[in-house]
Amino acid sequence: MRRIIAVTVPHAACPPASDRPAWAATGEHACDLCGPRSGRRLAEALRPRWRLGQVRLIEADVPRTTLDMNRRPSRGSAWRRGVADVLSGGSVACLIDAHSYPREYAPFFGCDVVLYTETERAVARWQSELALAVEAGGRLRCGMVANPDTTDLIQDAHERGVPAVLIEFSEGLDEPSLRDACERIATCVVAAADAGRLTCPPVCRACRTAAAPRYRSCCGGCSPRAVYCSRECQAADARRHAAEDACPWWAARRGGASLP
Repeated sequence: MRRIIAVTVPHAACPPASDRPAWAATGEHACDLCGPRSGRRLAEALRPRWRLGQVRLIEADVPRTTLDMNRRPSRGSAWRRGVADVLSGGSVACLIDAHSYPREYAPFFGCDVVLYTETERAVARWQSELALAVEAGGRLRCGMVANPDTTDLIQDAHERGVPAVLIEFSEGLDEPSLRDACERIATCVVAAADAGRLTCPPVCRACRTAAAPRYRSCCGGCSPRAVYCSRECQAADARRHAAEDACPWWAARRGGASLP
């Protein structure tokens, strides 16, 4: 089976320039202005290195001001269902979620690239290696940020057992610097894949901490099955899990039955 590296760009589509409310409400950043270019450069860097597999670039076609494709409410949309179909096929080695941010964005000040993770306590070894690879040589600076509210595509991938990372590129990067960053990322990801180091950290769906030991709650045909670190977290998340993931076991009991 040919293995796939998927590159998603959930904020690729921009609203019309005439839609002033959309642009004003987002501080003139109603889409990732360099997101598509970053995703394409990353796919271009991956293809000659990922020789035994396929690199698939998946760009969203709906503006984030209409429906944000990197938030949980978008999971039922046509674009997210298409991404889920790719992730569920059993052939995806890794998902890289490409974004861009304004050069003057204060929280990322001084960084050229930023890696987003779900939680500081569940950073996989290959993700740390990725940050070091970007900074090797001292030309680029790479930050790491934990923010589970803005990583739903990553969470969806991890729930399906697919290693994934969200990468933010500064919109202040010139073309040579962007290509350099993408080539470093591609080299590191492929090396980690070849060495079997691409791993998926178990993260509790309820409290977002590293879920060890893992307790899989779904027993009624739900896919992907949610991972919890304890029965308490499983019980606390039951109603939301039934509503958002359509878990048939919990939905039948309206989240109020005893845990299996």
